[in-house]
Amino acid sequence: MRVVPTLSVLVPSLNERANLATLVARVRPVLDAEDGELVVVDDGSTDGSVDELARLSSTEPRLVFRRHERRRGIPQAWSTALTTARGAWVASLDADLQYEPADVQRLLAHARARGVDFVQGARQRIESEGALRQALSRGLNAALNVTFGTQALDHKSALFVCRHEHLAQLLKQRHHFRHWQCFIGVSARALGLSCDEVPVAFKARERGVSAFGAIPWRSTLEVMADFAPALRIYGRRNAR
Repeated sequence: MRVVPTLSVLVPSLNERANLATLVARVRPVLDAEDGELVVVDDGSTDGSVDELARLSSTEPRLVFRRHERRRGIPQAWSTALTTARGAWVASLDADLQYEPADVQRLLAHARARGVDFVQGARQRIESEGALRQALSRGLNAALNVTFGTQALDHKSALFVCRHEHLAQLLKQRHHFRHWQCFIGVSARALGLSCDEVPVAFKARERGVSAFGAIPWRSTLEVMADFAPALRIYGRRNAR
């Protein structure tokens, strides 16, 4: 009989085979501490990631993986992971190892101690992404704050912790956007969830390349196009 985990760490992954073994090793202490499980969704990779996940799961029973036959995006990967996840709490973590898996515990501890529904990691760029990419990211965050009346430090952070049922609520609105993941904090505030941020480390990639490119011009423009449906759905609110 499998023990029901307290925490499910959800990881969307696209062509990250070179990082998967290190990911599992670095997440393992979190799983040990929190009675956790790791749920990886391969989002249509073409680099043999599924074979690597099968190999890793043979030695780590707390690793569960699912596969999309074609690329379907981060929000759908979260949704697929959530159908498998059994934890009362869920955390999102990228497969590229730019976030420290240990910070998942810090966010979870913060949520428990403060009674907060949704806690997002605010990236501290210890290792530079490049001046232009940083400027695009900061500009987009400022635009989100101005448009939606928020004061978030890092709307675009992919590291967050919340309860299982709250992520299920949030994901009901993912179909309206090209890059809904950038609006998850806006969505959480619009749904009336209590939200907070915790500073976290953010490092340069050790291996592989970003699916969005070195300078994500296209995705940035697509996010800007998402502002119109977001305003219709969420409106402008004055919330932290």
